[in-house]
Amino acid sequence: MEKQLRYQDFIDELRNGTHYGVFVDDTGSPSGLGYKLLPTDRKTYVGVVIPPSQVPVTYSSFASLLAGLKRRFQISELHFTDVYGGNGEFKKIEWEVRLSIIGTIAKAFGAFDFPIFVQSFEPAQLPEWRDKFNLPAKLSIFNFNKTEDAALFFLLQRVKMHIRSLQISEPGTAHVFVDEGWKKNGVGLQSLPIFGPEFDGDKVCFASSKSIFLIQLADFAAFILNRMQISGSKEVLNKKEKHLLQVIQPMVHLYKEASSVQVLIHNETGATQPWDGADP
Repeated sequence: MEKQLRYQDFIDELRNGTHYGVFVDDTGSPSGLGYKLLPTDRKTYVGVVIPPSQVPVTYSSFASLLAGLKRRFQISELHFTDVYGGNGEFKKIEWEVRLSIIGTIAKAFGAFDFPIFVQSFEPAQLPEWRDKFNLPAKLSIFNFNKTEDAALFFLLQRVKMHIRSLQISEPGTAHVFVDEGWKKNGVGLQSLPIFGPEFDGDKVCFASSKSIFLIQLADFAAFILNRMQISGSKEVLNKKEKHLLQVIQPMVHLYKEASSVQVLIHNETGATQPWDGADP
């Protein structure tokens, strides 16, 4: 069920360190001339998971970084294709400064060890996955005939299972924020038992990366993924590409891309069982 939600309450809880923070952004295949490209109709979602104990310092540190960049360069937010390419608000900023911004965030990822989940789909894969998991054509608000829906659904399932695995060492539910696009900014999807109880209130929230600025970390993770794919497709890298690969080394091991996923639901007794495709 779609509903307009008051996100500030969720942000306050994140800043207090009482919940996991999950931040998700989407991307397509990287494009450009001269590259051996992935299919152009491929859809990917990237999710960054921050545990409760690390959310407050992450929030304050990233807020300070954005505030400093705004004072110095009048930058409103970080879109990393623009940071790398020197476009938009970064058009007049020297490459060394832009590379330093990228390196600073890459080091933070490595220091905090944030896991980065990646889920991709191509249209040709959809029938195989629907058969594998006995999926209906639609489940709740997800249409499994669409790559975007399937990629987001399975990414969120993997994030859910990761958070479940951490409940003994660091208990807590997650506030989940997805960059606007699939749904409009401010829309919250509630009463989604396929994501409970790990997602607080069985909900997924959609927001702009300017209003929920930690979504920009997911934008960063998606950008780095694309740049690694582009670099991996080229026989010779230019100087700029080599510099980028050097500064992102602290975080490259954090990507968790899987070819399959175990889909589980939470039943009424609190146990888990394989999901047979029926609407919970």
